[in-house]
Amino acid sequence: MILLPFSTHQIEMNPGRLAKPNLQNLLEAYMENGHIWISLAVLLTLVELWAIKRIIGSKSRADHKMLWIVFIVFVPVLGLIVWAAAGPKSSPGVPISREG
Repeated sequence: MILLPFSTHQIEMNPGRLAKPNLQNLLEAYMENGHIWISLAVLLTLVELWAIKRIIGSKSRADHKMLWIVFIVFVPVLGLIVWAAAGPKSSPGVPISREG
């Protein structure tokens, strides 16, 4: 018998056969690769910041810019995909601030 951590369930394992995957085993396998999830979160954050910088530098109206930024922040993956297809982008040579 094998006792899984934080579980009251017991699983009998036969060494000659593979255990059936269950939800807890799958979650444990995903959580063992925590560094991958952290790397993906950092990458997503950097891409979001880059997209927000491009939105701010665009020639769109301020209210449209704010809607796009809110959309990208609260719906990150879908927001970035939609922004890449149809969102406002900065033009080369356009400064982000008026002082620059």
